[in-house]
Amino acid sequence: MFRPALLALSAALVLGAPAQAQNEAIALVEQTASAALSSQNANTDALLSSIDFEAVARFTLGKHSRSLAPAELERFQTALRTLIGETYDRHLDSFKGADVTIIGDKPRNEKDTIVETRVTRSNGDTLRVNWRLLNRTGEWRVVDVEVEGIWLAIEQRAQFAAILDRPGANIDTLITTIEETRSRGTSAKV
Repeated sequence: MFRPALLALSAALVLGAPAQAQNEAIALVEQTASAALSSQNANTDALLSSIDFEAVARFTLGKHSRSLAPAELERFQTALRTLIGETYDRHLDSFKGADVTIIGDKPRNEKDTIVETRVTRSNGDTLRVNWRLLNRTGEWRVVDVEVEGIWLAIEQRAQFAAILDRPGANIDTLITTIEETRSRGTSAKV
C-alpha cells in the first residue's frame, strides 16, 4: 500500500492568494508536523486530525466514488482511516524527535496550496515533504502528501483503481483487500 516512510509523515504557482489563507495553511502544517514528528512521543492523532478523509476517499476512489451510496462511501472512509492510522502507528516512531522546517508554500488558488517542508530525522537523514491542503469548509485540511517525488493519494488512487477495475470487483472487494492488508500488519500494496 503506502511505503512506510512515506506514510509516517504523514503545481503551478498562482500569485495573489491572500496572505492570511497561506499563513493558516502553513500554520496547520507546522502544528501538525511538530505535534506528530518533533515530540518524543510520536502522535498519530495529530496527523489524522489534519486530514480531510472525505476528500481523500473520493479522490482515491476516482470515478468509482460517483457510484457509491453514502453508506458505502462512509464504510470505505472508515477502512481507509483505520489503515492509515495503523500504518502511522507502526512507522511514526522512526521519525520521533525529527526537526520540521517550513521551506515555503505554493498557492494554487485561494483554497488550494502546497506547503513545502524539510524533515530532518534524529540520525541526520533529511526528506523533503510537500503537503497539499484544501480549504473546502472554511478550514485548511491535508489532502495529499508528497515524499521523495511520490504523491501518496495519487499513488493510492492508482492502486485502488487496479483493484476496482477487475471484473466483478466492487467497494466490498476493496474494503476486504484493505482489511487483509491491515491484518497482515504490513504496508504492502493492496
